[in-house]
Amino acid sequence: MKIKVKCHTNVDEGRTKKWPEEMACRPQKGDHVRSKDGFDLVVYKVTHCISEDLHKSNTFRYEEVPIPQYVYNDPYLEVELVRNL
Repeated sequence: MKIKVKCHTNVDEGRTKKWPEEMACRPQKGDHVRSKDGFDLVVYKVTHCISEDLHKSNTFRYEEVPIPQYVYNDPYLEVELVRNL
């Protein structure tokens, strides 16, 4: 089973790199992550997240204005990458 991740970093050289969007297991603090072109950074923090999609509802208020409903789905891990711990 693959785990969806969103990697981000404040390291200038790493901001424009293509980072993995899926991982084979949950990353741990201190794990190394390699970009598509071979640039390595270290996992500093992992946050469990869930995406939020806005879907229009079929229900109506008294004024007959559609009520937007937020549907939460697709859990993922937000992974913060740094140069060194």
